[in-house]
Amino acid sequence: MSKDTTKAKPISLTYWLVFLVSVISLSQFFSTDELYAAGENYKATLVLIVSSIVFASSVLYMTYKIYSEEKDKDNLRATFAPYEKIYEFLRERSNSKKDLDLNNG
Repeated sequence: MSKDTTKAKPISLTYWLVFLVSVISLSQFFSTDELYAAGENYKATLVLIVSSIVFASSVLYMTYKIYSEEKDKDNLRATFAPYEKIYEFLRERSNSKKDLDLNNG
């Protein structure tokens, strides 16, 4: 049972914001050499670490969103165990939240 995958889904504002954050963090990562050259080693190291973490986190978020959208459309070519665990956890959490809303409402 495959779903219609021909319709283009608009990209959410959250995705665009995360993309923008990843671009900015990557530019900060590459600008640390100027800080090292200016002798600001501690600041440069801090910017390097923070920008690396922010960039990695934003890329992981974007790739997970793509993975979950493809899984929802039954269009996955391969599964990725960490994303699969997160997907199942969030799905179970969402289902339990819906059950609570139905019981209370």
